[in-house]
Amino acid sequence: MNTRTRFGVLIGIIAILVAIMIYGEHRFRKAREVADEYENALAAEELETNSKDRMLRDKNTEIDELKEQNKLLRDSIQVLQDEIGRLSTMLGQQGRELLENKKKMKAMQMREDSLVKEINRLLADKSTTTAQVEALENERLFVNKGMAELYERNDYLKDSIANVTLEKEIAKEKLTFQEQILEISNNTIVKFSKVRALRDNGKDARRPSTWKETKIDLELFHPKGDIIKNEVFLVVLRDLDKNIPIPPREANAGVDTPGESFTFVGNPVKTIRYPNYQDKESKNYAFQVYYVKNGNKYPLSKGGIQQISFK
Repeated sequence: MNTRTRFGVLIGIIAILVAIMIYGEHRFRKAREVADEYENALAAEELETNSKDRMLRDKNTEIDELKEQNKLLRDSIQVLQDEIGRLSTMLGQQGRELLENKKKMKAMQMREDSLVKEINRLLADKSTTTAQVEALENERLFVNKGMAELYERNDYLKDSIANVTLEKEIAKEKLTFQEQILEISNNTIVKFSKVRALRDNGKDARRPSTWKETKIDLELFHPKGDIIKNEVFLVVLRDLDKNIPIPPREANAGVDTPGESFTFVGNPVKTIRYPNYQDKESKNYAFQVYYVKNGNKYPLSKGGIQQISFK
């Protein structure tokens, strides 16, 4: 084989080797892409599973909190209902006693009047003995003493009835108050129209680290309509991973408000701006809506939680 022929064969072998290398590299790249896709799919599936598990845990925690809240409210309502029942029974008993005492006093008064007439008659009769007059006078004094005791008892009953009536009215007001809290916290429906996580420049935040403010649009509904009119509600941002609230300002103990409050006057609720400039290391956050009464907050059970999504 001459030199030219050998050189040609060598070139051919090199070309085949190069082609094999290129094909192998192509196959390896395709295999790597498939492997990456599979790995990403597994990671996404795991993330979704973890997210669902976390959401389930969060939901269970929320349900537990709501159950505890409802238990406390229902227990309080039951105590007040029992107290109102006790006071009503007491008022009934005292009222009946007061009426009975008035009947007794009327009968005693008639007896005393009769005794006075009889004593006067005996005193006018010269044949009457001192013993006869003393006997009637002692009876009159006994009746008079009984009347005085009933007068005193009736005065006590009147004061007691007035006080118990006041206690009952106060208990009824407390009961109405507690029933309203239970009604609003359990049956107010929250509908989040839009929740936008924003950067400093007002554009959408793509991740928690660039997230500085949130604009929240929501609506509230209740089967009884005006029961929530002019009531106060509170929106709180929560770090779900750490299970802590994030106040709408930089941390400053004793100064921060727990969230952004609003008075419901109708739908839609005026857009709520929630500044949240704190450093955020977690990945999962949500807004929660509470009903506020006398400084206490009660989570709303129907749609009151909205998780934040980053696009």
